[in-house]
Amino acid sequence: MNKNVKIILAAASFLGAIATIVVLYIASVVLHKIPVHIFLIVAFIMATMDILVAIMFLYMPSKSSENVELTEKSVLGTSHYSDNLIEIDSDGITIKHFYFPFAAKKRINFRDIKTVQAYNGGCMRLWGSGDFRTWFGIDWNRTNRKMTFVIEHNNSWFKTGFTCKDSVSVAQILKLKNLLNIKS
Repeated sequence: MNKNVKIILAAASFLGAIATIVVLYIASVVLHKIPVHIFLIVAFIMATMDILVAIMFLYMPSKSSENVELTEKSVLGTSHYSDNLIEIDSDGITIKHFYFPFAAKKRINFRDIKTVQAYNGGCMRLWGSGDFRTWFGIDWNRTNRKMTFVIEHNNSWFKTGFTCKDSVSVAQILKLKNLLNIKS
């Protein structure tokens, strides 16, 4: 995605915040339907969220910065993988941008994983959950990925979803760990 498109997306997000504030202002001040203190709280939250989204659009990595790094340590029998979305080492998987709103890391140890479902193609969920059971870290390009992975945890009802740049390499690593279950 080139810089001009990023700027347009960021501006559109910011204009959405301004439109929301104007509508709330009309409803609270002109029509007296919403108390002013509620207007101020909601306007602050909406503006903050839209500004964060605008910043994310501006700093979203472009395709030219997609560096995939795959190394195998045959001496230890472990495989390592790292890109700007996830990192796999001998003990587990780290989803680099998971928790909302600051995109903090989430670490999942292999001993806590029951199975990993691999689905062909990306999914529409860019960040968060659509069913309040499966939660995804942020990936602005998830819809274009070759595979989507969903981790089923040993002692939890919740699932964790992720995508990566090199799905084949990640699938091979998870298959070596006897965790992978491929779905079509």
